[in-house]
This record gives sequence, structure tokens and C-alpha cells, in this order.
Amino acid sequence: MIAPKNQIQQDSVVVKNIGSTTVSYEWQKNHRGDFIPSKKSDFAQRFWCHYPRAILKPGESKMFTFSFASEKVGMFKEEWELWTEPLVLNRLPILELCGISTEEDKLTKAREQFWDQFDTDFMAVDALENVEGMVDVVRTPLKAPKNYLDPETFKEAFELRNRDMGVYFTQPTMDACYELLGDIATIWKRQEREDLDDVFTWGITLVEIEHLILKIKNPYT
Repeated sequence: MIAPKNQIQQDSVVVKNIGSTTVSYEWQKNHRGDFIPSKKSDFAQRFWCHYPRAILKPGESKMFTFSFASEKVGMFKEEWELWTEPLVLNRLPILELCGISTEEDKLTKAREQFWDQFDTDFMAVDALENVEGMVDVVRTPLKAPKNYLDPETFKEAFELRNRDMGVYFTQPTMDACYELLGDIATIWKRQEREDLDDVFTWGITLVEIEHLILKIKNPYT
């Protein structure tokens, strides 16, 4: 059963008395201990059985309706069992109920706006890098390339070109970026049989690393 938060969803099951004796019945919820501490029960009732007790005459069929509602978003399960008097020869299997409580995603539009702005900013940064590259080529004398292995130089470029992602420079971040590029270069050479430096020039943006990762195959799959 799937229902929005605080709304009710119902499902039903049909039971038939195929014997020759009238049977008194009652639906009972099975109570189990909490074996996983992180999933400890909050003791909230989320499942209900409509008209859980009565009698079932020989040959009679009845439809039993169960309802689900939750004030909390998530997936919830319960087990219910049909108790009878007298005991029947062929007992019904335990009825497993599953309810999913959902909530409206209110951030869809915000995410779309974010990615639209992200694409715009990425194109602007890419254009800036192209212009810088052209200026470096035609300038006389040639400007020495920046040494991004220098922490201060790396910090300035990294925070400028990744400002829309809200990330900032730390020495561990710089070390992790170069370590990741080293691993990618090893996989790339094995995969493409060419050096990564021949086809890739890092502009200190995390987006470029992400795009590069998507181009390589996972050697462990």
C-alpha cells in the first residue's frame, strides 16, 4: 500500500471457509522484538483491520479490509495472523502487510534551476579558459604556465573555478585531487594505450574530473 503522508490507503484479502463447521475468528497482529537497534519501533500504529472478529459459516467467504496511514515518511511492515476457534486443519499463512508513506518533492524546481545555472557557469568558465589559452599562445614573450603544484596557486584557481559548487581549498583536498588523477591516468593508459596528458589538461575544476571518470571503464566490473 502506497499513500501520501497522513493519508489512508486500503487493501483487502478474501478468506473462505471450505469446511463444514462454523468458525469464530479474530485477526491478531504479531509483535516481534527489535533485533536491530537502529530500527527500533516507535510504537505508532499504522495498520488497521476493519471488523477483525466475527464468525465464518461453512462455505462462506469474507473480504477483510486493511488500512494504512503514517505521519512519518518511509516503508513499514507488519505481520497479521488469523486466529480461529476451533482450530482449522489448514491454517492460513501469515499475512505480511507493507505500507509506504510518501511526501511531495518540493525541491524539483530548485534542482532544475540549479543545474541550468550550473551549465551556464560551466560554459562561462570554459570560455574563459579558452580565451586565456589563446592569449598565452599569441603573447610575446610566452607566459610561463602556472604551477598548480604550488598550494597558493592551486588554492586561487581551485576556489575561483569551483565557487558555484561551494567547495574550498584545503591541503588534503589538493592532495586527493592529484592522487585521484594519478589513479585515473594509470587506468587511462591501460585502457586507451596513451598518456592521459596527451588528451587532457586539467583546469582545476571538479566537473572536469567527473567527466573524465565517466569516460573510463571500471577495471573491476
